[in-house]
Amino acid sequence: MPKNQFLQRRNSIRGKIPLIIGILLLLTISDVHAQQVNWLKVSSARDITGNVLLQKDQPLLAGHAYNITIEIDVPFNQTLSRFEVVIDQAMGSNGPQFWYLLSSKYGGYDPTIFSPGSRKVLFNQVEGVLMLSALFSVPSNITTSRSGGLTLRFAKDNFQVIQVSVTGGAMVGKAVFRISDSAIEAYLDAQSKKSSLVPSGAIDQTYSQLVNNIIQQAQVLYQIGLPEEATALLNIVDPGNFPAPPNTSFVIFMGVGILVLIVVAIALALLYLRGRTRHAFTLAIVDEVQRELSGMEVTAAKYDKNLAEKIKNIRDRLSE
Repeated sequence: MPKNQFLQRRNSIRGKIPLIIGILLLLTISDVHAQQVNWLKVSSARDITGNVLLQKDQPLLAGHAYNITIEIDVPFNQTLSRFEVVIDQAMGSNGPQFWYLLSSKYGGYDPTIFSPGSRKVLFNQVEGVLMLSALFSVPSNITTSRSGGLTLRFAKDNFQVIQVSVTGGAMVGKAVFRISDSAIEAYLDAQSKKSSLVPSGAIDQTYSQLVNNIIQQAQVLYQIGLPEEATALLNIVDPGNFPAPPNTSFVIFMGVGILVLIVVAIALALLYLRGRTRHAFTLAIVDEVQRELSGMEVTAAKYDKNLAEKIKNIRDRLSE
């Protein structure tokens, strides 16, 4: 290739480099913008079953029905493009249709493609604000799983209940909620209340270590999916069960006993992470809880029969 021709071609390529870089940057910025944008805003969420309006950060409860009102702010027109609003497949129906149109004058509304009885509804992409109500029920078993003979309960954080996507599949909006159930919420409520009893003076400071360790042990049960058993254990922490400070040796013994149990639970967790199944892991922790509670029950009986009976009830419950 002649030198002049080579130089011309090289200069031509150099001249196009800024254009190529600009296009790549534009594509990158567009992609980042598409990931960051959220057309959807939740205007209100009503628990139909409990007949209450959800406050910020309140969860959806398994087994309850909801009416969620959303606002979709479409920022620009896009010829031949549509967007779809979808309720997650895990949600159930609660009535003849999922969707209710609250802004029929929205420019992208087309009655020929709007199917309110379907989980997915379509609209033409026209700049403007669209308001919809979604009516659905949360399955009663969404927070549960089976592990052998045990029923484990786990809340679902940041669950994507509603999604908005444009033609081509890019997601441009979502509504996420925490999904819980009554057993999990009962534990969290009890944990919050019981944690304040010693600081508030409702239970004498002499019991501080014992109370804190019981609360920690309840958290172990909660984390492995047993919130009902964890709540029952927390119920021991009641001012009526601690009428007068016992001698120091009793408090130390009880505190050390529970600390040993926590160490055992951590050791079992490490074994689980090395390959044990969830079922074996859960049963092992429950078994250790029962053994430790049995020992504490015998010791507690020497000082407070009521407290010993409470511990026995928890141990019996874990045996069921």
